[in-house]
Amino acid sequence: MPAAPRRVLMACWLARLGAVAVLCSSGVAAQGASRTLPKPLPGHPGNIFLAGEKVVVPVDAAGGSVWRAFDYEDRKIAEAREAGGKLDLGPLPVGWYRLRRDGAAGKEWISLGVIEPLRAPTPRTSPVASDTAMAWFYPTQQMSAVSSLCALAGLNWTRDRLSWGEMEPRAGAVKTGVTRYDASAAALSGAGLRVLQVNHSTPQWANADPKRFPADLRDAYRFYRAMAARWRGKVQAFEPWNEADIDAFGGHTGSEIASMQKASCLGLKAGNPEVIVCQNVFATHRQAQLEDF
Repeated sequence: MPAAPRRVLMACWLARLGAVAVLCSSGVAAQGASRTLPKPLPGHPGNIFLAGEKVVVPVDAAGGSVWRAFDYEDRKIAEAREAGGKLDLGPLPVGWYRLRRDGAAGKEWISLGVIEPLRAPTPRTSPVASDTAMAWFYPTQQMSAVSSLCALAGLNWTRDRLSWGEMEPRAGAVKTGVTRYDASAAALSGAGLRVLQVNHSTPQWANADPKRFPADLRDAYRFYRAMAARWRGKVQAFEPWNEADIDAFGGHTGSEIASMQKASCLGLKAGNPEVIVCQNVFATHRQAQLEDF
């Protein structure tokens, strides 16, 4: 199967527990409307089916070729003959499967999964989360499918990615219209998911070294104020930076991290008082750096 659906599938199968540290936040962010039980989208993106559903998978038409389904232990579970570019395997037990065509090379296979439906909507207090980075890794036409798979997996939170320089290429010139970040926020929130957005670079107009914080922290204040207001109701939380303590993300001092956090927090709260402001996460434990922070 194509690489993108494989990434979505793996992200959903390996959905991890996550937690966020909340700073500069008064009260709990708005919970939003009640969730409903998610159902697969038409066409079953990622070849994900609910228990009891008939498993019908699109394949390359190959003149009535025979395909076999193998489970995680590589045991043959079912087989079907291609007809009209599809395989009808009937209902399958809950599990993860490889589909192999007779005569195909060993590495040529298609994945599919059968999952139990959720018995109740995912609580909005659930810590179950996954880092999808959807705005960066998926084209807009796949975002609804990615979001649907996350909801089917029972996720509550998803972590996305944001490029400050892409959204504000010139000082004060925040892009209008629908960007890939707007599309991602709309798709994830539309599937009932809560969104944590993170940025970890500075536009060159604000600092010649994009790994470093802006030279003027008022620029961070204004940018995050605009983003919090723009995505109110769609993006519930922000991390103003990522792992700023290590060289890959600027190698900042503890006091620099605290200053950036404060400026960003004030901007986010000015744009949306209900937004959750998360701490820029630390990658390492360096006592002097933490004491400086």
